[in-house]
Amino acid sequence: MSLKCSPANPKRAAWLDLLGQQGYSLVHDGGHFLQFNPAAGTAWPLDLILVSADTFAKLGHGAREIEFGPVRLGVPSLDHQIALKLHVLKQQVAGRGFKELVDISSLTQANGIDLRSERIRVLCNKFGTCEIYERILAFSG
Repeated sequence: MSLKCSPANPKRAAWLDLLGQQGYSLVHDGGHFLQFNPAAGTAWPLDLILVSADTFAKLGHGAREIEFGPVRLGVPSLDHQIALKLHVLKQQVAGRGFKELVDISSLTQANGIDLRSERIRVLCNKFGTCEIYERILAFSG
């Protein structure tokens, strides 16, 4: 699939150009949710969620910086990571439901958070739906 986009979104265009130059190919274009595959065997697949400057700033609150090779990256807080996963579930991105459920279950388990807690229920109500919350509970047993 060629890397084309509307000139009306220059940030989107910049990401598509940069990743194309790095050998990535766009395999799913969901508007604000893009999935890329690297050139054969050279790197990991990449999912990119395009958000507004306001949302990006909110994601920065509570983020922690890590070193990933020679690069310093901001990692969103646990609640923000779960919120992003809930957003993908709510958008019903093809082929992503099971992975997002696994990720939410793994994130909460690794951080000692009960999926039936008020914290998770509030996140689901804000960023997902009641049905998604029920799916998460059913999935995790």
